[in-house]
Amino acid sequence: MQVDDEEEVPGLSQENLDEIQQCVDEFLTNKIFDENKADQLINDILEKVMEILYKFKKPYKYICDLMLSHRVGANMTNTTSANFDKSLDNIYYVFYPKEKNAGGKDKPLIFALLTIYIVSYMRN
Repeated sequence: MQVDDEEEVPGLSQENLDEIQQCVDEFLTNKIFDENKADQLINDILEKVMEILYKFKKPYKYICDLMLSHRVGANMTNTTSANFDKSLDNIYYVFYPKEKNAGGKDKPLIFALLTIYIVSYMRN
């Protein structure tokens, strides 16, 4: 497959990211964390995100990873690292809630980190 000259590095537009953010928000807004339903919720979200990505009809492979966290009042620290070919591939993060201090006293009970890896089929 040929990648257009102007689009050598795979990417998502802000409009694409907004659509994915809206999808995640719709699934998680006002949800209460249920350990027994977490796997199915993650699967449902990832399937919908992949549908959104595939409709762009780009010659890329998408890999999505979703981490859900339950807010229980304790501090939590996560660290992640990804190494990839920045000239041919890309990575995006989508957070829920989008705003760091969202919700005020009614903070959401679920936090999420969606990682989208975009891998180009083109190799030099």
